[in-house]
Amino acid sequence: AAAANGSVFLVWDAHVEDDGDIFFSRSMDGGMTWSDPPTSLNPNDGRITQDEPRVLVTTTGLLVVSWVSDGVYVVTSADGGSSWSAPSRVASVVFAEAAPSVAAVEMGSLYVTWHDSRNGQPDAFLAVSPDGGATWGTPILANSDGGSSAQQYPALVIAGDRAVVVW
Repeated sequence: AAAANGSVFLVWDAHVEDDGDIFFSRSMDGGMTWSDPPTSLNPNDGRITQDEPRVLVTTTGLLVVSWVSDGVYVVTSADGGSSWSAPSRVASVVFAEAAPSVAAVEMGSLYVTWHDSRNGQPDAFLAVSPDGGATWGTPILANSDGGSSAQQYPALVIAGDRAVVVW
C-alpha cells in the first residue's frame, strides 16, 4: 500500500520454524530503502500458522493489516508503522480460505470481509468495527444462496455510506 506522501508499506507471511508469521516493512522514500529488520505483527506462539496478510492505508493515514489464522485478525498503526495495536480478533473461523479484504470510512469504521466454510460451503462474511479496529461486531453472512454454492475470495469497497462485498 502507498500513502499520499510517498511512503510504501509491505506485509507478507513467512514460515519460520514451522510457524507462519506476519511481517511488516516500510519505505519512506518511495521504495528505494526499507526498514530493517522487518517488524513481526503477530504473537509467535509456535503453534498457529498466520497467513495471507493485507495492508490498507486509510485517508487519515491509519495503517490496517489483516490476516487469517484460527480466526481473522487485524492490527492498526497510527504512526506509520512505528508501533502497532495488539491483534484484534475479528472472528473465529472453522476454516478460513482467503485473505481478508479491508476497507475504511472516514468516520473511523473498519470493514473486513473473508470467506470460510463454517456452514459447509465457503460463504462470504462481513464484520464491522465502529472504533477503528478495537472491537468488532458479529460477522454477517454476505451471501444469501442458502448454502448451495461456494462464495469465495470476496472483495470489499466502500460506496458512499455502503459497504459493498463482491465475490
